[in-house]
Amino acid sequence: MAAAEVADGAARVYTDFQLHEGCTRFVLIDRQLTERQAGRTLQRLFEIEAYRMLALLAEQRRTNRLLRGLIWTGVGFVAGLLAVRLMAPWFTWL
Repeated sequence: MAAAEVADGAARVYTDFQLHEGCTRFVLIDRQLTERQAGRTLQRLFEIEAYRMLALLAEQRRTNRLLRGLIWTGVGFVAGLLAVRLMAPWFTWL
């Protein structure tokens, strides 16, 4: 759970940063927001969420690349072990 006072204390924002049906929920409690402050606050919350999602997407891509590399390394290692095991009968002098 995260909370913040915004607009010089005219409002509070709460979120848990959890995805609910693909969306993050924010609770905005209006204490004394003007129309202009409310609009700017909502716009900033939308921007923060968009940047957060883009950062998570970039992190997911990096993780996927790392996992692919680990999988191919493992496949290569197992293939090498199998090759040694299959060729061992021909090299009895070892």
